Amino acid sequence: MHKSFGQRFDGVEAPIKSTVDKLVVQQDEFALAMGNVKSVLSVHDERIAALEKKAATGGDLFMNRDKLLVRVPIGTTCAAVKELVNEGFRTSMPDAYVQYSLSSRAPKAGAQGAAAGHAAAPGASPQGRGQKSIFDMYVLPGQRAKALNGAFRGPMGRSDVSVTDSLTKAGVERKEKRQPIYRLLRERGQKPSWEDGVEILYRNDEGRLVRLSEAVEKRLNDELKERG
Repeated sequence: MHKSFGQRFDGVEAPIKSTVDKLVVQQDEFALAMGNVKSVLSVHDERIAALEKKAATGGDLFMNRDKLLVRVPIGTTCAAVKELVNEGFRTSMPDAYVQYSLSSRAPKAGAQGAAAGHAAAPGASPQGRGQKSIFDMYVLPGQRAKALNGAFRGPMGRSDVSVTDSLTKAGVERKEKRQPIYRLLRERGQKPSWEDGVEILYRNDEGRLVRLSEAVEKRLNDELKERG
């Protein structure tokens, strides 16, 4: 006697339900695994973005450590700038070898102005400072300080030629913010100077060369506010 359709599938419902339950569990496990993968990818993307930002800024928030800025009179050729740089190195560091390359570019108003370089001479005209051709001088990060110090001596010490740190946008803003303190320290004869683009070194009351601390910066800013 043939079994009815319902009879033939009696006892099959339980195995099917068990299989479906297993599939649901596997689906949940897959979703969890995908969530973990997305989390890992998100962290990976953040690391890539951080590395790209680090590469774009030379590894520093305020300064491009693989680049200096050379400002020369308008019309100065790249070959002439290179000769000035080489002569500066020959004069100040005859036994040293500094690897570098030059690239000319149009100056950007304000982006790498007086705040990006060393303090301008008293009474210097902002417009006059802008009438310069700018060359990017790419150097190895480990040779940046040597290149900067060497280029400042000899022929590169001319008043119409300057070699300065290349600051990021954040560096320019920080240096502009600190300019009043720099001027105040200079007025007091404490011989301030810039280090690492945006840090101020000065002579304290004991005559020792120290770096401007947050506490001293706050005190001097309060003093400047009282002056109005």
